[in-house]
Amino acid sequence: MIALFPSLRVGEAILYLADLAVLGYFWQKGQLGLPVLLPCLAALVLIPLVIRLAAVLKHQKLVNILFRKLDPEAFIQAYEPLMKRAEGKPGLESTLRNFLSTGYASKGDFETAIRLLDETPPVEGKQAVRGRAIQLGNLCNIYLMKGDVSEAQDLLHQLEDLLDDDTEDQAGKDMQGNVVTLKNYLQAARGWRADEKYLRNLALNAVEPFHQVTNCYQLALAQLGSRKRAQALENLKKVADRAPGLYIGQEAARRAEKLEQEMPEEEKNQATPPSERIVLRPFLKRRRW
Repeated sequence: MIALFPSLRVGEAILYLADLAVLGYFWQKGQLGLPVLLPCLAALVLIPLVIRLAAVLKHQKLVNILFRKLDPEAFIQAYEPLMKRAEGKPGLESTLRNFLSTGYASKGDFETAIRLLDETPPVEGKQAVRGRAIQLGNLCNIYLMKGDVSEAQDLLHQLEDLLDDDTEDQAGKDMQGNVVTLKNYLQAARGWRADEKYLRNLALNAVEPFHQVTNCYQLALAQLGSRKRAQALENLKKVADRAPGLYIGQEAARRAEKLEQEMPEEEKNQATPPSERIVLRPFLKRRRW
């Protein structure tokens, strides 16, 4: 991750030089005892950890343009230049391609999103299985958004086969949860019954606004499949209002408009039970004490 932000390498070098300068100063003074030596040696260990953390935070700040601000255009503009710095580093490039493809899919450019994932270099070593699992899951989700349910189903089958063969659990336990989520998305896309309680909980418990609106939209599709049109309309309007810059926000607005034209007033006015109501919250930073 540090390779994405060259300025951090400069900062790292400055910190090392400062640490060595302190050691040199006290050595010349003949005062290089344990009270000086131990903190300076500890700094040599802590400096790379601090630089790695800074790289992760800088990367997350860029990702938050999409996941918190829901602005795919600004995210792509800020994130895409990082791709050149990941060349020759398959693991890092795979990570960037996954995030960038999500950005392109979020604005409705599915062909670019799919191409980014299809051209991902294979990841080797312990991360190989997880890298492929994430790639298949993302491709499945993108094809669902595109409306190609058949291709999405095939990709889900590939993901399930990969996880079945993963006897050492290298993909990570969270990938099994992703399979359950994608299965429900597929059911909703087909207009079949999906687990509405499961999708509702995903929307309610998601931290990032991006995942809130995504799962609220999928819940609305599931409600359409179970003929709960009034509840679906309510959730579609929420997604359209909360995420006008996302493809699903625009698609939610189109579906809501069509529903309103089709539904009689009496049906529109049916209240959603409080226990089934979704509140799309803004991202709230944790309070620092």
